[in-house]
Amino acid sequence: MTKKCVYVFGVLVGLLFGFSVDSGAQQTLRNRVEVGSWFGRAIPDDPSTSPFSEVVMTPTFMADGTIIANDAHELTSVHGTSHGHWTATGPNTIHSTFIWLSLSAEKPNGFTGMVKVRLFGRMDPNNPDRMVGKVYPVLFPEGTDALTANDVDGIPLGAFTIEQLRRIKVDATQPTVTGINLSQEPAMGMWFGRAVPDDPTTATFSELFIEPTFLDDGNVIFDSSQEERASISAGHGQWTVEGSTVKSTFLWMGMTSEGTSGFTGATKVRFTGQLVGDNDMTGSFTLVHFPPTADPLDPNDVGGTAGGTYSLQSLQRHRVGPTGPRNLSDHPAQGTWVGRAVPDDPSLSPFPEVYMTPTFHSDGNMIANDAIATSLHHTAHGDWFSTGPNSAETTFLFILGTPEAPNGFAGAFKIRLVGEIDPTNPDLMVGQLFPTLYPPDVNPLDPNAQGQPIVSLSFQLRRVPVQQHVVAFQPSASVLARQAHLVAKVTQNGEPAAGLEVAFARSIAGLPMDYKWKGTTDINGQLKIKIGADPLRRSAASGYYKIKATNASGVVISTWGSVPINGGREVSVMLPVGEKALVTDQIDLADLGVFSLTGNSPNPFNPATQIAYELNLDSDMRLVIFNHLGQEVRVLVQGVQSAGQYRVEWDGKDALGREVASGLYIYRLSNGQVSQTRQMLLLK
Repeated sequence: MTKKCVYVFGVLVGLLFGFSVDSGAQQTLRNRVEVGSWFGRAIPDDPSTSPFSEVVMTPTFMADGTIIANDAHELTSVHGTSHGHWTATGPNTIHSTFIWLSLSAEKPNGFTGMVKVRLFGRMDPNNPDRMVGKVYPVLFPEGTDALTANDVDGIPLGAFTIEQLRRIKVDATQPTVTGINLSQEPAMGMWFGRAVPDDPTTATFSELFIEPTFLDDGNVIFDSSQEERASISAGHGQWTVEGSTVKSTFLWMGMTSEGTSGFTGATKVRFTGQLVGDNDMTGSFTLVHFPPTADPLDPNDVGGTAGGTYSLQSLQRHRVGPTGPRNLSDHPAQGTWVGRAVPDDPSLSPFPEVYMTPTFHSDGNMIANDAIATSLHHTAHGDWFSTGPNSAETTFLFILGTPEAPNGFAGAFKIRLVGEIDPTNPDLMVGQLFPTLYPPDVNPLDPNAQGQPIVSLSFQLRRVPVQQHVVAFQPSASVLARQAHLVAKVTQNGEPAAGLEVAFARSIAGLPMDYKWKGTTDINGQLKIKIGADPLRRSAASGYYKIKATNASGVVISTWGSVPINGGREVSVMLPVGEKALVTDQIDLADLGVFSLTGNSPNPFNPATQIAYELNLDSDMRLVIFNHLGQEVRVLVQGVQSAGQYRVEWDGKDALGREVASGLYIYRLSNGQVSQTRQMLLLK
């Protein structure tokens, strides 16, 4: 995906957690009619609970159970291409769970949390090229776990009804084909190259650097360097072979940061290629632009505008592993992952950490996305192969983009990943990344090309199965789920700002701002208010809010937007004047559960700290320590406890009695239905 933010030429990449389908996850879905790329839109069931008026999306369902999707909100709500899994739940029904990385250019690592999306689809038995269903997105701010089964720490962003998804086909005459297998076709794999317009006076772009990946199930994912300048997403579509000719049709979505839908229309791309030897291709492609009101899937391009014809100057195969067809469906690395990497030498890295969502496809292709919104690069494409029963290696390319060049191209990163899966736990992987930077005038696929090595990164992975039949997160039935208690602090130039009126308004698509929740900051720059639901709309307090601060003279000195507030929680918000608002803590309101988590003291601590909580009723409780990667370190409490106050000491050791390293740790208290989470810092 394209990240339209501040350009930083020194970009890094990083990694990983994991999604996979459970025992059936490695199942072959090749004969399912859902396999393919789709285009369509979904609208919120209740606009008052959603920050978006609609969502336009292009999901691609792979035959190996993975899914990659784009949507038109990659600029209005900055996030990466989504990655995840899907599975069949019936003859004509599917369930998919996928992750978007939530991004911000204001953070060095670009990462602000994750959005988990569950999609429930139903095929039209009378039309295999049409799908309807429901979509449930849930926001997980940084510091919460997006991969939990019950989404208890997430903020629901509403329920959406898919008006319809329609299949993207190579051409209008080609019928729907199931069971397609292109693994023997020489075009299958990842390619990188350059194209120029046949007639620059009629073409949209001066040139294109392109990165298509042809998968063995007939799907194609396509990126280009012009995603920065033209505000378009990664392309999704289909490809096929006619004799020695490769044909492909895919869609780019046009995006804008203005408005609430983020959608400005679509570009249909038709590609025709001819293989030259084993690793080169010639050919051309044509562009047709469609406004939001036109149908980009119309076979006659009614309503479209020609965007020019482009001829390939070069298109080379990128492959570092074994040649020939591959079947990696039984390898434990196959699937979608999400996670984190840190530089081995932070003094040589422009970023303290990097998050990324790679998908290892069963045919040897690899497609990834990362959270560095501070640098303009795209979805990564590459290939991977097995180096042992539990080992995998991949090399992939990021196109570096810049809005300052007519062609949008600023070079490329080639990144080698070496990973090892824990043989006693197939849901964990560790390894290293080795990035190399290539300037614009150097071909990253040339084995003799001289690139600039960048500091290596170490990663750790955790795999999370898809919950096939879990209904998406629903707010508590308690009336307090319709309230949010806010503790907000305003700072100016790092100091508390007293005497300011701070007003909150729900961001509801199509409705004017109503700043009806207000308070005045005290000497410490703080205020406490309670936000209630809108009784006329029967909505919860959860959603996105806009905030403004006004001084005693009635002058608005600062505004903040897209602040996530969770009903049924006490939410702490930091409001620095002139900067972005930050949600620093969220605590369940006491009436929503049978307990309250007071916190730990001391914090920071060394070598021990005490965690205090209170139970209102006898409850089966669990208190667990996690590290900053979300890995379980130690269980402190497990079992039924009587009502009362408790203080539990943690001595800074793991379950095996070993002292843990300095750093940030997370502790979670849960009764199986409700949980509360806090953070603590161990300093040695």
